Amino acid sequence: MKLTIGYARVSTTEQFYSQSLDRQIDILKEHGVDKIFRDVESGANSDRAEFQQLIKLIQQGEVRTLKAVAWDRLMRDPYMGFFVKDLLREHDVQLFLLNQGEVDLSTAAGELSADMQIMLGAYERKTIIERINRVHKSRRKDQIAWQVFPFGYRIINNKYELDTTPCVCPIEGRPANYRELSFEDEPDNSSKLLSWSKARISREMVESFLELRKASKVLQRMHARFGSSIIKKRKPVVGLAIFGTISGLKRWLRNPILQGHTCYQKYPRKGKYPDINEWNVIPNTHPGQALITSEEYQEIEEIISSSFGKLGKPERTYYLTGKVVCQKCGGSCDLKRGGQYSYYACGHSRTYCDSRKHVRLERIEEAIIYRISTRANEIYLGNTALTEDSAELAKTAEIKKKIQDIENLSWSKVDRDLSNIKRDLCRELETEMNKPRKVSQEIIRHPQAQNINFWYTLTKTEREIFYGKLVDRILIVDGKVLAIDLSV
Repeated sequence: MKLTIGYARVSTTEQFYSQSLDRQIDILKEHGVDKIFRDVESGANSDRAEFQQLIKLIQQGEVRTLKAVAWDRLMRDPYMGFFVKDLLREHDVQLFLLNQGEVDLSTAAGELSADMQIMLGAYERKTIIERINRVHKSRRKDQIAWQVFPFGYRIINNKYELDTTPCVCPIEGRPANYRELSFEDEPDNSSKLLSWSKARISREMVESFLELRKASKVLQRMHARFGSSIIKKRKPVVGLAIFGTISGLKRWLRNPILQGHTCYQKYPRKGKYPDINEWNVIPNTHPGQALITSEEYQEIEEIISSSFGKLGKPERTYYLTGKVVCQKCGGSCDLKRGGQYSYYACGHSRTYCDSRKHVRLERIEEAIIYRISTRANEIYLGNTALTEDSAELAKTAEIKKKIQDIENLSWSKVDRDLSNIKRDLCRELETEMNKPRKVSQEIIRHPQAQNINFWYTLTKTEREIFYGKLVDRILIVDGKVLAIDLSV
């Protein structure tokens, strides 16, 4: 039985917390839906997680009706809009917009209505961007605080102020029942809470950095003092992002807001932080709320600059990066280089993970080769079967049977819907036959896979191809390779 699906979307977390998403969901429930997909993403982003699930469900022919509050809740990108319109028409899915009613895509009038709303949604998005840019320009002109403020600060009356509200108890001297106290009607200045404010923690980090001169040691001290679980009065806080990485701490220390200046155009665009010379800095907008002096900033800058370019800097382009995982903390390991050797080490070993020892790249590759050749021999001797062989073969056989059943029908009776079903089944069969796991199985079945010397003769490019297909995860701990998880 086909489903009636609802879709709700808001662009920002602010709209999410303002319950705009909940209102859409409530309205969709009132109009009767079997399932609701929801996203907190821009409508111009076609890679929204639940939106893609919805598209997949339509392509599988499991949707009868799609309901949304308005067309712009589905998307604001015109190219994706035309794709969805054709997809709905191809799979005979009824589109029902709550602000308009049913949109009949089988008629010229319905298609025209959909096209106009697609273009209107794209136009509205462009006008929103232009309006936001005008607001940002006005804020810069009036020297108003940017909406995003660094750790240790808050915005009051469009100005940056140090956040002196108590928020966390240090581990040392923390009462045993501190979790209960944090939710009781205990005043903020109670001696039972021993609370530190974000401003006090921030100043402690600055002084620690000037004393220790290493970001990793500062984070170790902060983790030792406060732990990784932060409890705010009456409300749990999901950690503090600045406690997480060395690069995050350095970016925070360089933030001009900490010196009493207001800064614009410093936050990431398309995932990349702009260079410090590209920032638009307005000096001395809140000098009474500065966290560090200009002399301290100069010293901080010298310390950070002198630490760049040393051996051991992580390399993120090697083909095993992302597959090597620390067994203790579960974090990804970085490839580093020192002298003539390359090695992997836990990315958090200088902060909160105590797995300090590294593993040389040669040892990891030796372990991979031994694991692959051993697995190939097991399969050849019949000691173990390939993972999911029987299930995948059964699915492939089922799809082939469905295609054959359609072909056996009298073609005089076959309509367009049946032809579409056959085409979709053929696509599904092609996808199933070309799955990466099937490629891995062909590799591991090859007679040369049992020959350990064969793997040592591979070039770097060849290893990248083979290991990319065969290796899922490499667990290391305390200088040893603990396990190699294969895809077959």
